[in-house]
Amino acid sequence: MNDFKNIISLIAIYIIITDKEIDNKEVAIIYNYNKNLVEIEDEINNIYSDSENKILLDDLLHQLSTFSYDVILEAYQLFLEVIYSDGYYAVNEKSTLDYIREKLHIDETDLYKLENKVLSNIKLYDEK
Repeated sequence: MNDFKNIISLIAIYIIITDKEIDNKEVAIIYNYNKNLVEIEDEINNIYSDSENKILLDDLLHQLSTFSYDVILEAYQLFLEVIYSDGYYAVNEKSTLDYIREKLHIDETDLYKLENKVLSNIKLYDEK
C-alpha cells in the first residue's frame, strides 16, 4: 500500500476503535479526508472485526514513516480531529496517539501547534 491517505485512514480507524465506541463524527472525518475508502474497505472491516488478517498498526506506522514529515503532520492533525470530534478524549485514545507520536518521531512543538489548531477549530464550530 503506497497511497498515504489510505495508510493514514487505516491508522485513524485503529484510533477510533481504541475506546470501544465508534462515533459517527469520527467516521465522518475519516470519510471526508479520504474519498476513496472503498479501495480499502476490506482492510477497514478487518480492523473493525479484529481479524487475524488485519494489517497491523505497526506496519501502517512503518509505511507512513517513509513519507515526508509534512505528510506525517497531516496525518497527526487528522488523528487529533478524529479524537476530539466526539467531544471525548478517552485515555486509550491518548495512549494510542502517544504511541503513534513516538513511532513517527513527531516533534513536541509541532504536536502542540497541531493540537491548538484543532482545538481552536473545534471551538469555532461550537460557537456557530
